[in-house]
This record gives sequence, structure tokens and C-alpha cells, in this order.
Amino acid sequence: MATLINTMKITLKSIALLLWIITISCKNNAQEILTELPKELADKTWINIGDPEEAPYDEILKKLEYPLPNFYMKTGKNELHIILNTIETALIPVNFDKVIKQNNSYRIEFKNHDEIEYTIFRWKNRDKGIITLETKYLHYDEGKEATLKRDYINKDFVTQENFPEPKKPEFIIENEILEDISKYSQIDELPIKGKFICHTGNPGLLLLTSEKVNLYNSEGVITKVQPYEAQIIFDQYNGLDCSLRKIKGSSNKYALFFEHVTDATNNYAKDLLHYSKKRPIAEIEIIDNNTVKKKWIGLYNRRTKNIENYSKAEYLDWRDDCNGIVKRVH
Repeated sequence: MATLINTMKITLKSIALLLWIITISCKNNAQEILTELPKELADKTWINIGDPEEAPYDEILKKLEYPLPNFYMKTGKNELHIILNTIETALIPVNFDKVIKQNNSYRIEFKNHDEIEYTIFRWKNRDKGIITLETKYLHYDEGKEATLKRDYINKDFVTQENFPEPKKPEFIIENEILEDISKYSQIDELPIKGKFICHTGNPGLLLLTSEKVNLYNSEGVITKVQPYEAQIIFDQYNGLDCSLRKIKGSSNKYALFFEHVTDATNNYAKDLLHYSKKRPIAEIEIIDNNTVKKKWIGLYNRRTKNIENYSKAEYLDWRDDCNGIVKRVH
């Protein structure tokens, strides 16, 4: 009898524990249906700038001064102003009538919309006004579906206190000399100039020019004027300015040396100031007046002592879609 009673007590405790777990789980997963975005999210301007936790104040200000549609959005109580696909040049207002609140997220569903299925707001850092936005597009890139996650900063939270300037590096980088100077010689002019590309639709191209070119530092000050240059262009926003030297012992081969990053979004690589200007990042071989063969080497980071492929070069790139051969297009 005593054994039966003890068994019943254990069973009752197990049932009570199970009910408690179910109750807590239900509370944690409880959904609340709202008719509009809450005050903390509505009627705001949001800025996208890579990793907002590490973005300096001045860099964010540049985004505010020259806002590009791809890098910000706006929220109303019952609408979003966003980019719906890669060809849009302005924010498009999209209305909604239901918000599902669950824990720390707000899911907006767009019923019967041709371009967008849902958007989810999640707080990443409330103190700095940073959210992670996940959006499901139905026809984002060339008509294909895409689910994108981006971090955005509430414009009202952009202050020097929230986004201080990064600390200066504590290490010292020695002055460089040209690597193996006997291997290269200066050139006075280029034998050819023009735009060279792998094939139509590939954004990565090589631009050779013999016009005078101003090279700027990160503060916008001219540091050098050179009579010729090569540009490795990845897209309409990103590229690398390079100087050239002829490879001795050859009649048609040249080395490209990094000079500057061209980036219309001001979203520079973190180690921009540490990239070597004395080690070649690429080589080109002039086959004929309309054909160039290219070879990517990489940027040498003086801080890490490593050769980096450079993310934009890897993504859009100079990869060998055409076995390194680029043809003149202009």
C-alpha cells in the first residue's frame, strides 16, 4: 500500500512538472497579433552600414548625408519604405495590416503581395537602436527568391557616444621599400588603354588609362598624381586604384600595385590603411590591342603579415571565369 502511494506521489509530481514545462513553453511561444508596429519601431529612419556595432560616427554621418536606397529604409505604423529588388532606385512604400509579436521579434506578413512575403524585426542592441531585419523577397534578384538579413541603426540613436571613433592601432608599421626592385621598372606611358571585361554580365573589369589621375587618402586629400593607372572595378560602387610597373625581362607584362580603394558607399575594408603599396596585387599580360590576360595575387596586409584575397575581388571578381582573358569593350 505504501509503495502504491509513493508511486502515485511520484506520478503526480511528474505530471505537475510536465504541466509547468508546457505552461512556460506556451508563454515563451505566445503570439500577440498587432495592427501596427510598436512605437519603438514605427515612424523611424533606419541606416544599414555593415557591422553597426563597430561603425564609427563619421562613417554613419556620411550615409545620412548621401543616402542610397540600398542602405536605408523607413518605417511607418502600417507601412515600410524599402527596396523591393536590385533594379529599384528609390524606396517603395509597402502597406501591411498585421504584425505578429513573439518574444523579441515582430513579424510582418504581406498577403498577396507580388514582391515580398514577410519581414521580421529583431532587436540586436536596444541601447544603440540596432535591429536585425530579415526579409523574404519573391522576385529580388533576376526574378529569383531571396531571404536577406541586414542590421540597421535607428537614425535617432546615431550619436558620438553610441558610435565612438575606433581606437588607433597600437602597433607600428615600418616604412616599406619596393619588393624586389630589380624585377620592375617605371613606365612613362601605357601601350594600350581602354575597358576590358571577361564577358557581358560579369561586373569585374579592368580599366587602363593614360590620363592624369588624382589618388586620395581616406580623408579625401590628394596624395599622388600619376599619368597612368589601372582600375580593377568590381561594380558601380567598388574598385581598386592601382599604379603599374613593367616586369623586367618581358615586353608585355605589367605588375599592378595597390594605391586606393574606390568605394561609393564608404564601407571600406577594415585594414585599408595597412595594405601594402609596394607588393604587386595582380599582373597583366597584353596579348594584343584588344586582349589582356590577368592574374590576381592578393593584397599584403602589413598588420597581419598575410596576403588577403580581398572580399570584393573574391565575390565579383577576378576569378577565372574566362581563364583570365579579358576582351576590350571600349
